[in-house]
Amino acid sequence: GDYTIYYYVKGDDNHSDTEVASITSTIKKVAPTVTAPTPKTLNYNGSAQILANSGTTKGGTLYYSLSATGSWSTTLPKGTDAGDYTIYYYVKGDDNHTDTEVASIVSTIKKVAPTVTAPTGKTLNYTGSAQALATAGSASGGTLYYSLSSSGSWQTTIPNGTNVGSYTIYYYVKGDANHTDTEVASVVSAINKVAPTLTAPTPKTLTYNGSAQILANAGTATGGTLYYGLSASGPWTTTIPSG
Repeated sequence: GDYTIYYYVKGDDNHSDTEVASITSTIKKVAPTVTAPTPKTLNYNGSAQILANSGTTKGGTLYYSLSATGSWSTTLPKGTDAGDYTIYYYVKGDDNHTDTEVASIVSTIKKVAPTVTAPTGKTLNYTGSAQALATAGSASGGTLYYSLSSSGSWQTTIPNGTNVGSYTIYYYVKGDANHTDTEVASVVSAINKVAPTLTAPTPKTLTYNGSAQILANAGTATGGTLYYGLSASGPWTTTIPSG
């Protein structure tokens, strides 16, 4: 602060006293001593987390904010969502110390992997219709996508299959703002062959007439081709044999 120093001369036997006069001296403020806060690298956990390790100061009060223009608080700021956070800080000096310039550090909350319950493969029997090839999985922290190709195209619904065969169902989770994408994984499903539908041929009771006669009434088959033979080992033909 400023100090006013008053003075005068008290005269001796031969001199009078002087008037009181004054001068002003000043003790200037100095910058406070500051140990800056340090940034943190955190993982997203769904809750608000303190974004930095606190700093210290001698000669004032340390203030923090998530904005360069305030609002300022002596409490360290918190963040919840994944991302980079700029923490601004300065020291408001006391009676003997100046305010510091505003400075900043950057802290990060990292994305984390989503929680995934994988889909499960199915073993199906051929029906002639499209069937869902797996039991759906679930994800917390993103959206589960499926495909019959490891490179896409991806969809949120379980893929269908109709024909007999083995099917590889690829899946991954596309993370949301706070979660990472997962690696592509896969399950295997199968559609098995089933027995065709058969209406058996029916025998005939014929009377010899000297000519070749067709020996049965034709049967029908859905899901294959009906073959006939006069021997269990063939030869086989699609034509009903004659006798």
